[in-house]
Amino acid sequence: MNGTDMYNAMSKIDENLIDGSFPDESDRKTIRKQRLVKLIPVLAALVVVFTAGTAAVVAITAEAKEYREAVKFFDENGLPMEGLTRTDVKAVYKDITTQSFTYGKTAEVLKATYEGWEIIQNEPTPDELSVAWNSNMWSFKPVKKGFSYDKTITSAKNESGTFDLEATVVTCYRDGEKVWQQAFPGAYISDCVKTATGTVVWGTDEALSLSNPERTVLYAFIAHVDDCGNVTFSRTFVHGFIREDILNAFDNGDGSLTVISRGGTNTNTLCIADLDAGGRETRCIKKVIESNGAITHATRYNDGYMLLMKAYQETGSLLYVDREGNVTGTFSYEEDGFRYEIRDMAEFGGRIFISTYAYPAAATDFGRDEIGGVLQHIYNDPDNVKWNIQSGELTPLVRDVYTAVLLVVKPGSGEVDKFFSVKGSLGASLNVGASGTLEWDVESITTTFFSPATSSFTIGGRADVFRYSFDESGNLLGHAKTGETAPYRR
Repeated sequence: MNGTDMYNAMSKIDENLIDGSFPDESDRKTIRKQRLVKLIPVLAALVVVFTAGTAAVVAITAEAKEYREAVKFFDENGLPMEGLTRTDVKAVYKDITTQSFTYGKTAEVLKATYEGWEIIQNEPTPDELSVAWNSNMWSFKPVKKGFSYDKTITSAKNESGTFDLEATVVTCYRDGEKVWQQAFPGAYISDCVKTATGTVVWGTDEALSLSNPERTVLYAFIAHVDDCGNVTFSRTFVHGFIREDILNAFDNGDGSLTVISRGGTNTNTLCIADLDAGGRETRCIKKVIESNGAITHATRYNDGYMLLMKAYQETGSLLYVDREGNVTGTFSYEEDGFRYEIRDMAEFGGRIFISTYAYPAAATDFGRDEIGGVLQHIYNDPDNVKWNIQSGELTPLVRDVYTAVLLVVKPGSGEVDKFFSVKGSLGASLNVGASGTLEWDVESITTTFFSPATSSFTIGGRADVFRYSFDESGNLLGHAKTGETAPYRR
């Protein structure tokens, strides 16, 4: 049973959600004791991953043998049998394995295999909206919980009178306290990740790129910094690409690293490089991935890796690849009338956590983009365009567009067994916290403004960052309003 079949079956389900609830952050001591109300997982329609333990229907004549085979199939795939008669079990088994999806009980069985919860956030109060609006709309509080990094660019004037990058200065913080600061001459640092042995930083080697006569080659740069701020190694990758971008780096537990990058003008060539503890490259695998779009994210999964392939304004596909770069599986997800934007994904406790947000896909006079419906509302009456629409009217319209969704993928199976959703919000980054839990940041849109004269966005605003923590099994442990803010620009 492939992803499309699962989607077609699940998308026929049309039931109302049962609202769930979660205690306010002021009552966090009782969070573990609170029970979340389970949703009828209509949102599970967006999941199209399902591993069938039986490839085809075996020709059976004896009813008893057929029932035993059906029960085995249910057990292998975690399908519930509660409320089903012996006839139902056999019929559902046949309905799935023949990919018919016509039996009345099949949809009920499939949707019951996924756990879904809606996390309820209180709507911003008028006082909160007033504070947000009257504060500096262009000032945003950086993340300072756990490990965080600030990057400052310094530049130098060249002979032609223009400026070239001189160095990137990276400052490491833990819970807002400075731990170390290090400069990387000639390098533009785009990202940092904390590992068991220190911090891996990466970006591009601007000095080497500029030394290329045509200045058309963009080389990838990576370095390792120990917890005292000492650079233990730094190197530039010269893999024969016109352009190379590092997507992620993984600590292998013995001081060595595996670095995942993308190369080429189409950014669809996968590069897997192994580095020893001294930063020497011991292996490099390069594979062109035959899929629509570019490689935008990578994380470790089982004995290989998971990649996100994404084209412009497309949901994208998730691919499993082994350590040699061979694609071993692929899946995507969607739901009628909605589009999904993946913001981040991470491996934690053997599971893959995928942070995304959903928004209506209906076409409007303003296209199929995220705020098409909101713009339709503003421009609905040509003789009375809402040029001066205020945040009190605009913000609820924008919040209604978005639902943050976190998907939790079972280890070893590629099957999504639970999800969490937050209305009025965008799923954001995933990080392992200092306490060893996985932290999901959710941006709850609190205030907006209409800015038709700006070229880079039409609706701007701010979002409050909420942080949800999960254990290795994907269980929600707690949440807090961080006090941090994030920009909203569309």
